[in-house]
Amino acid sequence: MFIKDLRRDDRAPSAESVTLSWDDSSGQAKFALANCLNVSVGGISVRVDQAVPVRTSVRLRSAKLKLAVTATVKYCVRHNSWYRLGLEFTQRTA
Repeated sequence: MFIKDLRRDDRAPSAESVTLSWDDSSGQAKFALANCLNVSVGGISVRVDQAVPVRTSVRLRSAKLKLAVTATVKYCVRHNSWYRLGLEFTQRTA
């Protein structure tokens, strides 16, 4: 059986570090160091040690990936002791 890939953009694997920051539901600033899993012009998938709620707006920074963008959490899936986040950029990158 053939399953069509529904992704809008091609993704490239990456193992670079990304810094995430966001405000929690009480307005408290939160930070996390994430490991990139893959990246595209429309978003990024990262591995982090803590859950971030879906629909949270986050700021991302990575010098090596040349990223300084905002994104929205589209999914947060637990994998044993870590979480995989799917982040959609607010504006597409070049």
